[in-house]
Amino acid sequence: MKRLARTIILLCLTSLAKPALAIEFGSPVDCELGETCFIQQYVDHGQGASVRDTHCGPRSYDGHKGTDFRLPDLAAMQSGVNVIAAADGVVVGTRDGEADGAFTSGKSVKGRECGNGVAIRHSDGWITQYCHMLLDSVAVKKGDEVSIGQTLGLIGLSGSTEFPHLHFQVTKDKEIIDPFDGTAISHDCKDNGQALWTKNSDIHYNHGGIMSAGIVDAPPDYANIKHSSPSIETFARNSPAMVFWAHFYGVEKHDVLTLKLTGPDGVTLLDNSQVMTKTRAAEMRFGGKKRRGDGWNTGRYLGSATLRRNGKLIATRNAETLVP
Repeated sequence: MKRLARTIILLCLTSLAKPALAIEFGSPVDCELGETCFIQQYVDHGQGASVRDTHCGPRSYDGHKGTDFRLPDLAAMQSGVNVIAAADGVVVGTRDGEADGAFTSGKSVKGRECGNGVAIRHSDGWITQYCHMLLDSVAVKKGDEVSIGQTLGLIGLSGSTEFPHLHFQVTKDKEIIDPFDGTAISHDCKDNGQALWTKNSDIHYNHGGIMSAGIVDAPPDYANIKHSSPSIETFARNSPAMVFWAHFYGVEKHDVLTLKLTGPDGVTLLDNSQVMTKTRAAEMRFGGKKRRGDGWNTGRYLGSATLRRNGKLIATRNAETLVP
């Protein structure tokens, strides 16, 4: 009887264990998430016109079918960030030759919304798709066998996109699957399935953050922030102003965005907090102080940006400059 009881217990424990994943994916981008690249949007599980990401949050848009891995600016794109195969497979389709920035310049990308891209077939009906890659960067061709981590090309700005990123899309037997919970796009965001990412991919759901921050000598133009994330490392004493800026992403209504700027003598130049009145995919904020008297005191100046939600710290990012 004791042996039978132990057998029954083992069978029960086995039935409660999580089933083995049908497939696992590594990161499709060769960058450090949360530092040099960021997840901007997730698969939309909302029904009808509603928008719900994997965790029932607003980090998506209506009908979005993939995960967007974003770069902070165009300079990062131009430096070259690799798109890599998320799993072993065979290339079943590619496209190259689409200009970067066509959509933002007002040109039609109808029928080519993915831009330059690659599609890979894996076992058991799984397919991954990689979109918006850099012009002339696609490094594989149809029929190539690829291994996980192999370079496919570079993150770009081709197709229907307003910022440099990789749109990573997963299908199983032609049905869109969310890799963050392993469920179909038609499933409710509360289904709480099992993520398809490998343990060493270091990919997890995030609640928003700060892409970049810097200190400049005049109010920044948002176009410049998106182009190169400007920041002055050595500040002239006679500069007309000292301005600290930060570029946030995934901010929600009621979030508190705070900017602080302190000088080498401990004097506060800026301490400003603002409450978001609506949810935004990205938001740039800045503030500072004009020069007075003979100029800026010598020493280091520190800017600190924070994002808080319901009183909880979500993200922080710093920037500093030196007045010699």
